[in-house]
Amino acid sequence: MKTFRCCVVVLLSAFVALTCFAQSVSGPEAANSSVSTSRAVSSAPAVASNPAGASDRGFTFSSNFSGNHDSSSGWSSVIDSSVRYDFSKIFGVELGMPYYLAHNGYSSTVVTRLSTNPPLVTTYNALGDMYLKLHFAAPETSFGYSATITGTAPTGDTSSGISTGRPTFDLNNHFEHSFAFLAPFAELGIGDSSALINHRVRRPYTTLGPVSHYKAGASFDFLKFFNFEGSAYEDLPIGDQKVYSHLFLPSKTGRLVRTINGKTRRFARATVDTGQGILEDNGLSSILTINVGSHIALTGSYERSLRQSMDTVALGMSFTFGRAAQKPSGQ
Repeated sequence: MKTFRCCVVVLLSAFVALTCFAQSVSGPEAANSSVSTSRAVSSAPAVASNPAGASDRGFTFSSNFSGNHDSSSGWSSVIDSSVRYDFSKIFGVELGMPYYLAHNGYSSTVVTRLSTNPPLVTTYNALGDMYLKLHFAAPETSFGYSATITGTAPTGDTSSGISTGRPTFDLNNHFEHSFAFLAPFAELGIGDSSALINHRVRRPYTTLGPVSHYKAGASFDFLKFFNFEGSAYEDLPIGDQKVYSHLFLPSKTGRLVRTINGKTRRFARATVDTGQGILEDNGLSSILTINVGSHIALTGSYERSLRQSMDTVALGMSFTFGRAAQKPSGQ
């Protein structure tokens, strides 16, 4: 039954992607007409923002510094740098890697008793998993379809749970349509790691196992430089999951440390935990972006996990140079 559910989600995602791209390329003469061009402009504002005659090819270099705070592990800081090359307005490739400047966890030399948790301590300098993204877009569609396929290599630190030590993947489908300043959107996807679902939010754990994810909301621009996005999300595990906690820092003795507290969340009890369908998550999120020119953007986000009863706040600054710097959103 678990395998059947996983196959159904994969087939649905693939069918949606093929349908959208088939619609995008089915009318070549429409793409050459001025009427069709104006429709493509209205449904794909990022492409339309390029000056007339500008090439759809080119490199984009970006680096994002963010400070994250969640109600379990406190503050952490991450730098995520990447390089992207767009072959056309339909396809692009991106390669990047996060670097953790600092993150908090429990000291492995301490074992708690009863309902107490050990104090958080800070560790510094840890690599994350290198990732490769394939970006697809169907700009001729009226519903603004795009898709991202992400794969990772296990280059990150496994001792603190940042990396699972295994390659992971994710497929995300995005639908969006603009009505003046308002742009409703919906997303659905499937993968095998919770870390790939939302790069903006760093959770104090990573799950390994089949997981489907859904998101719906809207974004709107105001006062020329501001963009606000509000959404609701659902992350639904499919079958057995392995949970890697970020809360346990490596020990020189190599011991597996547990916190003896049955009331804490599962990722706060042990370095690694397993179970069927564990750590399902759903909640609400909001993001405010301030575009400071064409190369710099400031972001602030808040996420409330209803399922895990956890709050996460993130503040960031991103720098973008190259082709994508022409876009007002800096994406």
